[in-house]
Amino acid sequence: MDLGAIVEIITRLWDCSSNRVDYIRNLENNLNTLQNARNELKSIGQDVRREIELAEEQQLEPTNEVKNWLVNVEAKEKEIDLILQKGAQVTDPNNSCWKYSKNFYKSYKIGKSLPEKVQKVEELIDKRRSFHVAAQNLKHVPAEELPLETTTVGLESTFDKVCISFQDTRVGTIGLYGMGGVGKTTLLKKFNNDFLATRNQNFDLVIWVVVSQVVDIAGAQEVIRNKLHIRDEIWLNKNMDERAVLIFNLLKKKKFVLLLDDIWKRFELLKLGVPIPDTHNACKVIFTTRSEEVCGHMEAHRRIRVECLAPQKAFELFKEKVGEETLNSHPDIPDLAKKVAAECQGLPLALITVGRTMAKKEEPKEWERVIEILKSYPAKFSEDHNINIDELLELWFGEGFFDELGDVYEARKEGEDIIKYLKLACLLDRGETEDCVRMHDVIRDMALWVACKQGSESKFVVKNASMVADSDLAKWKNTERLSIWRSRFETYYWRPEYTPKPSSVLVRDTKLHRFPHGFFSYVQPIKVLDLSHNDNLNNLPAEICQLVHLQYLNLSYTSIRTVPVELKNLTSLRCLLVNFSYILSFPSNVLSSLSSLEVFGKLMIRDEVGLHPYYDENSFLQELECLEHLKDISIMLFKVESVHTLSNFIRVQKCIKYLWLHIPNDFKFTGHRYFSRLQTLRVTYCGIPDLNWLLHAPNLQSLELIGCDLLEEVIGEDFGAAEEEEVNWDAFESLKTLELRNLPRLRSVSPQALRFPCLKNVKVKYCPSLTKLPFDSSTAKNTLEFIKGDSDWWSCLQWEDESTKDIFSSKFQIIGDYD
Repeated sequence: MDLGAIVEIITRLWDCSSNRVDYIRNLENNLNTLQNARNELKSIGQDVRREIELAEEQQLEPTNEVKNWLVNVEAKEKEIDLILQKGAQVTDPNNSCWKYSKNFYKSYKIGKSLPEKVQKVEELIDKRRSFHVAAQNLKHVPAEELPLETTTVGLESTFDKVCISFQDTRVGTIGLYGMGGVGKTTLLKKFNNDFLATRNQNFDLVIWVVVSQVVDIAGAQEVIRNKLHIRDEIWLNKNMDERAVLIFNLLKKKKFVLLLDDIWKRFELLKLGVPIPDTHNACKVIFTTRSEEVCGHMEAHRRIRVECLAPQKAFELFKEKVGEETLNSHPDIPDLAKKVAAECQGLPLALITVGRTMAKKEEPKEWERVIEILKSYPAKFSEDHNINIDELLELWFGEGFFDELGDVYEARKEGEDIIKYLKLACLLDRGETEDCVRMHDVIRDMALWVACKQGSESKFVVKNASMVADSDLAKWKNTERLSIWRSRFETYYWRPEYTPKPSSVLVRDTKLHRFPHGFFSYVQPIKVLDLSHNDNLNNLPAEICQLVHLQYLNLSYTSIRTVPVELKNLTSLRCLLVNFSYILSFPSNVLSSLSSLEVFGKLMIRDEVGLHPYYDENSFLQELECLEHLKDISIMLFKVESVHTLSNFIRVQKCIKYLWLHIPNDFKFTGHRYFSRLQTLRVTYCGIPDLNWLLHAPNLQSLELIGCDLLEEVIGEDFGAAEEEEVNWDAFESLKTLELRNLPRLRSVSPQALRFPCLKNVKVKYCPSLTKLPFDSSTAKNTLEFIKGDSDWWSCLQWEDESTKDIFSSKFQIIGDYD
């Protein structure tokens, strides 16, 4: 072998050995370099993960590039950790001789791999610098399909209204309202599911929340949180307000639809964290409620009433639930089915429930029995029957429903709150006038069904426009409350073996002209007796004194002319009403003997009654003044002397709720400062120049002035100046209705503009001198429904400014002959 070849071999061997020695010699330095690179990568990885977390809170989707990078980082970190662990073993400082003599091969192998690993880490670090965003693109969260009846028969037109309103860019909030069971929730579910199929491309998400009677803010927030996919570690450490802020910051960047089912009262969307829909964010909120009033409180831009079904649609829905097989099982059943469906009065809940019950009922007798049951629980009032609120409250009071309150005034307020609540729940509807309500037949049926323990006992019997037979009495033996309206009820002999012993008897608007034989003897436990609106009834027998437990007696709108002196024995009587009857006066000391009396009503309508020479109003007022428990009075006065007498009877003044003055003589009505409970005042054909004393009637709700030729001012300007320290110039704070008719000299209601915060309607007719109303731009700002009057009168009115005129012009209506 020549010398050159030997030199080459030696050189290569040296190079090889030298490289291996370098790997071993530089092992610690290279391990430190890799450790530093690994720490930098870990730090950058943590930053990226934090960016992802923040992005996900904003509902941003991480890019695939970032996802892959994080996967590679995680794998590389594990790989490097293993290498560093092995390197730590071979570089153990406890080796005292040649440092790596025992681990020469391992040291070489590890050292050789380190430069490559460092390079890979640096490449990953460089890769992070190459992408600019960790996350992008909004997540698309579609609506979730909700379980729904396969049919929505009869809701098509209302559904179209919802869709049209939804598409209107000016409408952000839509309120669907209607009575329970009418199909509001079904309609909202149909919209949700239809939205899923056809409209979701323009919105980021749809959220469904059930609110219910007691608003659960935390529960509603939880529903929204789940829809937004907010993770536990972000959500659980926050309180309710902080969660609202989190939800708000997520939703404000989205175009969302919020569907709220079953709202009973106003609540703030912002408490949930939901931004208010407007034309800027183009978001939508649709909610259901039983009350139109709640629609106002929730500031709905569009209110849509969900009505009961029309007869044809109602029958279609009913047939669908019964099934064709049952309907075709007997030739008589289709006609019977129409009658059953008609009894459900178009209420979807009733149609569905009864329809399912009648499925597989293939015997006509079964259908006939159902018709009989539906008609007897109970017989129907017409749907438009108006229930006078005052009469209803007085009946409740007579029944003892508010005994724990201990005061008829407090009882009336409690009753008004209950009626307001029932209206909010659409269990009562507004009547034709402000002082009335109505109840849908089906709701009434259901209420009586529940009260009678689902029809097992006839504890509540209502007969309307039907013949009452002797056989009915035996069936009513255990009746607690008996109501007979517009029925024939005058010829029966009430035998003790089958005479009902109810606590309440209402016999109204019948042909009754005398009481059935034995009536007062056999109904002695009775507490409530309502005989009103019986035009033919002209006699009240002395036997009424046997009703020693009687607390409520209503003889209004009857032809009774006198009451027996024995009436004084009814010392438990708390409510006595003889409004618009022919009763002129009471026998001496009868009224003052009714020591428990709290409510008394004696209004009249016939002019000649008040002018009767034997009618002694002074004695009548004096007896009322003696009643210590009297709290609620409705009376009509015809004589100037009575007005003067009333000024001395402070207790009577404080109790008057309804006052009707019909006094043709000229007089000044002064010295009356105690009308704190006066709610209704009617002044007809009185010779009175002003009504300044109304400044002492803070609870006045209705004011009606008719035919008062001398009346120039309701409240005079000089009166306010003379009694400035005593006068409450927040006059008419409770007034809801103002009616002015045939007042030729009336030129002013008040010398200054008033707020009228509760005023709903105004009627003015034949008041030519009234050229200015006490209104300014802040008057009745959110309450006024209409002002009715003649067009000529309206065109001549003077206004504070044009803007005020514009405000009230939108409320003006031409008054009709029957208004």
